[in-house]
Amino acid sequence: MCPKSEEIVEKKENIQTLRQSCHSNTETCQFLNAIFSANPSGFIEIRMIRKKEVRQFFYRKPSQVAKDLFTNKAHLLSNWDVYFGACPRKEKRGSEKDISSVGTLFADIDCVSDEEREKRLASLKRFEISPSIIISSGHGIHCYWLLRRGYGIKSKEGLLHVKGYVKGLALALGGDKTFDLSRVLRLPGTKNLKNPQHPLPVRVLEMNPDRNYDLKDFQKFWVKVEDTPLTPKISPEDIPDRFWRVLEEDHRLKDTWEGRRDDLDDQTRSGYDMALANLLVRYGFTDGEIASILRASPSGKGTDAMPQYLALTIGKARRGQSKRKLVILDDVRETFDKWLYLPDSNLIDIVLATVLANRIRQADPLWVFLVAPPSGTKTEILRTLQECEGVYYLSSLTPHTFISGKVPIAGQETSLLLRIKEGILVMKDFGSILEMRRDDRGEILAQLREIADGKYDKSFGSGKEVHWEGKLGFLAGATPIIDDYLSVKQVLGERFIIYRVSHEDKVGLAMRALNNLSKEKEMRKELSGIAKRFLSQFGSHIELPGCNDEVKMTIVSLALVIARARSTVPRERFGDRMIKYVPEAEVPARLSKQLYLLAGGLALAWGDKEVTERVYPILRKVALDTMPSQRAKVITYFWETQVEWVRTKTVARAIRYPTTTTRYILEDLNVLGIVDQRLEGGRDDKGAGQTTPYEWHLSQEFMDMLEKLPVLES
Repeated sequence: MCPKSEEIVEKKENIQTLRQSCHSNTETCQFLNAIFSANPSGFIEIRMIRKKEVRQFFYRKPSQVAKDLFTNKAHLLSNWDVYFGACPRKEKRGSEKDISSVGTLFADIDCVSDEEREKRLASLKRFEISPSIIISSGHGIHCYWLLRRGYGIKSKEGLLHVKGYVKGLALALGGDKTFDLSRVLRLPGTKNLKNPQHPLPVRVLEMNPDRNYDLKDFQKFWVKVEDTPLTPKISPEDIPDRFWRVLEEDHRLKDTWEGRRDDLDDQTRSGYDMALANLLVRYGFTDGEIASILRASPSGKGTDAMPQYLALTIGKARRGQSKRKLVILDDVRETFDKWLYLPDSNLIDIVLATVLANRIRQADPLWVFLVAPPSGTKTEILRTLQECEGVYYLSSLTPHTFISGKVPIAGQETSLLLRIKEGILVMKDFGSILEMRRDDRGEILAQLREIADGKYDKSFGSGKEVHWEGKLGFLAGATPIIDDYLSVKQVLGERFIIYRVSHEDKVGLAMRALNNLSKEKEMRKELSGIAKRFLSQFGSHIELPGCNDEVKMTIVSLALVIARARSTVPRERFGDRMIKYVPEAEVPARLSKQLYLLAGGLALAWGDKEVTERVYPILRKVALDTMPSQRAKVITYFWETQVEWVRTKTVARAIRYPTTTTRYILEDLNVLGIVDQRLEGGRDDKGAGQTTPYEWHLSQEFMDMLEKLPVLES
């Protein structure tokens, strides 16, 4: 495009902007003249808000407002929300005690969709007292009923009397329950910037300035409004020590406190107060404590928050909490059973317990692999967690996903790890990592090891240094091929446990999938919704359920069995794959904590106050599943048959593995002290030929360990 053409386009755009500004100026002026015609005296408050920044301006005449906004302050209208006080002020202040008179009654009606907006507008047409003015606020409707004469506010009683009409209209129309006469409403001719990416015009839908009323016309809607001061003394000194501890542990609470919640639609100071109150109610703070915290909050109104405002905010948070229907685990199971074929009823428990276990404060993260054959529903189950708080869902990983040497782009950090401090990583297919080139796979596994330990440091040749500390849990789906990758065990070591999912009825699984054909969108919405609702009932930081010493001892003993059975036996990579050396068994300290965390998560999901013997069946399965599957089959075979001595071929036939593979498994178990080995018939080496087969049985030491535990019991 040539410079001349660009100049023509720019002129056209300027003319269009000027026309829009003139139209907005006229519309705004007409609106304000109608609103304040019954109140020629007092100050008109204009309040401009951008995130937590607030600017207040006061004018004597409506014409001054429009002229100043669309000339001197026109450059602010593109990124500031503009509000006005419907009731004039005695002084240049915005509190309710500064209201001088009331010339209009009003109602604020929220609309969550265009369909609801149309229904609301239709109901307004049928309302027995038609509004004088109807405004589209962008995400709702504002209604005004003009009074023939202003009602002067000379006392507290007079103020409460008029508020009774405003409250009554709100109740009759299902509007916003906030009926403070000093509240500000959106000004027509400006933009609703609640979502800056999609600004919406605030415009007049209907204006009849000659449609005026007397207060007595609204008598049937009047309700009594009492003065409701907040009884607890409000001062920052009242903030309990528990809040400061929770503030450091809960990143969502801290981001709200500091005003760094980009996910909040309402970025105003009152929006942050509401978000903070919602979180504090879930933590069980009292009204007085919440009031003190809100007064001290740097992101909200702080010391400008009046007692009635605090009472309304806290009350709204408590009402919202009480309205939420309690979702129990049975509700979740029922919903999943409706859509998915799940013969293993514990699978949902494991998934939800893993998320909850990673919310247990001041505890190490829990890492769990769900191992199932391809198309075994694990992906569908894991994807239901995408919308849950603190979950970071990953479809794939590269060596540069967690840590990148690139500089931030447009202020956005390119390294995932530096954008999150705590939560849980959910990966639908860990197999995509296993199938990578060895170098890439090794680098990612090394990164995961550091992340599991809660600390990661790396320097790049560009001079960039990365230092991260945090807590990230891990829940990933994998196929049984994971057992073939020794590198996973060698690098991640004792940092994970496994839950294996078997689907014996493959026909039933396929039939359910066919029944859901073309309903996947509905299914995923319902499944993710119930999972989110269930998990949202728990805080971001949960106390670890306790348990008695007997249960703890059982968990430790289970960890000992797993540690012994899954320890890596190093072999030569080629040739006859000779065993290099006899390894030391894994120390079960970390594994004990992993099992306890899982048990704690299960107790939370089940609604139990402490961990009891109820977790044994699942922990027993986890103990077997966390062993390499081939070893678990051999151990189970020996335990169930109680054979004394048996040849390699016999074991191979029982577990359906080749004889050579079975011999390798038995040799590994022998090195680990789990099975004993001898020549057939108990012969010594001198009397045996080169082809004399070996015989095996469980070692007495390992049998003693199993007999004390519910490991392999049915």
